[in-house]
Amino acid sequence: MKDRLSILPMKALAALALVLGLSPVTLTAGCCFLPDAPIQWIVPLLFTWVWGSAMFLLPGRGRAAFAACGAAALALGGLLWYRAAGLGMILILAPCVFALFMLPPSYARLVWEEWTPGMWIAGGLLHLIAQIVASRPPFDGLMPYLRCAFLPYVFLLLLCFNRTGLRSGMHGAAKAPAALRARNTLLTVAVFLIALAASLWERMAVWADAAWRAILRAIGAVIDAFMSLMPETGVSGGGGGGGMDMSGLAEGGETSPLAEFLEKVMIVAAILLGAAVLVLAVRALAKKLVRLVRKIRERLRAYGMHAAEDYVDEAESTLNWEEKTKSLREKIGKSFSRAARPAPWEQLTGPQRVRRLYQQYLKKRPEMKNKTAREALTEGGALKKPQAFAFASLYEKARYSDHDISASEADELRKTVQDTVKF
Repeated sequence: MKDRLSILPMKALAALALVLGLSPVTLTAGCCFLPDAPIQWIVPLLFTWVWGSAMFLLPGRGRAAFAACGAAALALGGLLWYRAAGLGMILILAPCVFALFMLPPSYARLVWEEWTPGMWIAGGLLHLIAQIVASRPPFDGLMPYLRCAFLPYVFLLLLCFNRTGLRSGMHGAAKAPAALRARNTLLTVAVFLIALAASLWERMAVWADAAWRAILRAIGAVIDAFMSLMPETGVSGGGGGGGMDMSGLAEGGETSPLAEFLEKVMIVAAILLGAAVLVLAVRALAKKLVRLVRKIRERLRAYGMHAAEDYVDEAESTLNWEEKTKSLREKIGKSFSRAARPAPWEQLTGPQRVRRLYQQYLKKRPEMKNKTAREALTEGGALKKPQAFAFASLYEKARYSDHDISASEADELRKTVQDTVKF
């Protein structure tokens, strides 16, 4: 049960991907037959996802019965709650029932390999067809629900293709290193966010324009606040009026030159103050953005360093002229001289001992000479999988990296594999 609980979140994502892929059928049918009850479009999809995710906690034989119970619950709910839809109830609930019976066999597959690429593409086509249908007048109000289902579906599709691509590139290894998986996931999320921003560019322009107008209104409010602090410059009536303004003596109650000058000074001061606040805000935002970019760059550099330490490319370049020249010299020397006796095992260093073991393995399996070391060790059938992976990892460390290997590690490897492969 503990193992199932640890894998449950990933299997719940697989169930969510299936439900989201089939959701266009349910949402379109619900909008057609129950246009005023959008909650009735969403409830069966949520029920299918929760019920299907809980199904993974049961043993293999109990999942089919659990799926049948969920289908029966959907049918009963359809008879009681979807009477107004008539026969449209079948189109609303059929994708959910289909999803419940698709989930039990998928749970036996590897994580991120529950659904084939063809099924992912079929779900994307259903979404595109539904969005075309939603642009017609009878389906007004459907598009927001389709987008809410389409965006997470595309995100899960990108993650799935990323993980399966990494796994296929490991040449038989169980899974890619954690640092490499984290780095690729981060890059996938970044690409998705960039594509999302590009798709919402028009709406983001509207938001930016609204924000700019709000800033202008705030600056205008500040100017009005400063202007309200100034005393009244005109004089009402004919006889009274004192104060500091002597404009009442003039004909028509004209504003004094001093008041006009002070008014212009206040306007300029308000504009300068608003510009200073804006410059300070932009400067602070720029500093934050620079720090964010630096942190992201440092994080990517750290991921790259960890990935370079953990991941070793199994494919060796055939255009390594130094290796080719060295091999040719050795062959010519052997043809003109007597074969030199190999150095004793005790005189070899740790990396040399590991490479000696691999050479002896290839003598027993000459058909594996054209393969990489990992392929030759894991596909030959002579070693068990744990032994093959340990042998391949130690050989790659001795062959391609600068890390030191102790003689005791090589001796331990020799003891482990010599019972299986008679050197």
